[in-house]
Parts: sequence; C-alpha cells; structure tokens
Amino acid sequence: RHLPEGVTLRSVSLLDEEYVVVFGTRRQPYTGVTEGVVYRTEDAGETWTECGRGQLPALVYGRAFSEESQLVVGQPTPLHPSGIYRTDNAGVTWK
Repeated sequence: RHLPEGVTLRSVSLLDEEYVVVFGTRRQPYTGVTEGVVYRTEDAGETWTECGRGQLPALVYGRAFSEESQLVVGQPTPLHPSGIYRTDNAGVTWK
C-alpha cells in the first residue's frame, strides 16, 4: 500500500505478526503545515486505519507498548506545542 502524499514515516512498532503501528509526519500541500500521523493495521498490512488525526504535532518518534498504550515525541509547530504525548485508547485521543 502506498502512503498518502506528503507523509514521511519515522517509527514502526510491531506488536505481533498482525498488529503494527507506524508513526510519522504529514506535510500539507500548498500551506506546508505539518502534523503527526499514526496508522495501525490489525491484519498484517492488508488494511490501515489512521488514528487521532489532527491531534499531534510533527512526530520525531513513536512507540506502541500494546494495542491501547502508545507514546510519541513531537516537534514544535504553530498549532501544537512540543512534547511527549500518550494514548491509552489506541490513538483515539492523545494527552
């Protein structure tokens, strides 16, 4: 499967043969605004779901500890402060 235009991946977490989470950054065309992206698959890459769109700054690193618990490190942007974010609900919300 191809990545959407403007997406660069930074980290991959393999939890088992089927469940994989990838972390990266999307640069919007024309505006150049960046945001963090997290995609997960539960079927070894046949299908991918984007998690928590619009909630994260551009990502430097990400790690999944379980299907629910994940941690990311973000870069500063005008829309998001820099820092460490975590989720305990599989990327639905980030704190």
